[in-house]
Amino acid sequence: MCASYEEGGLNIRSLICLNEAINIKVCWDLLHSEEQWATIVRSRVLRKNHHIFSSIWSGIKPDFHVMKENSSWLIGNGKSISFWQDKWCGDPLVQTLNASPDVMNEFPHYLCDYIEDFH
Repeated sequence: MCASYEEGGLNIRSLICLNEAINIKVCWDLLHSEEQWATIVRSRVLRKNHHIFSSIWSGIKPDFHVMKENSSWLIGNGKSISFWQDKWCGDPLVQTLNASPDVMNEFPHYLCDYIEDFH
């Protein structure tokens, strides 16, 4: 049924594929949206030591790793990316390097300050 007309099918989109795509979109929104639903669900399920039950989380959890593995930062000129605080290279550098506020103040704050010969 999901095959194209030319292949003898009815050209109906796979509900499994549509559901996975929607779940991945909800995962993205959960991580990046400042809407109230996303803020509440993030505070409930994305804790380091334990997760509180959420019907939204249990529905999208299997697709969460797919979204994370297939996402990357678009650096551009780096003017809007915090070198220390943003997750542009994995965990924030302030966390990875255990950098104190004094160290962060000694060095430039934005990624663009570290890019040489940007074109």
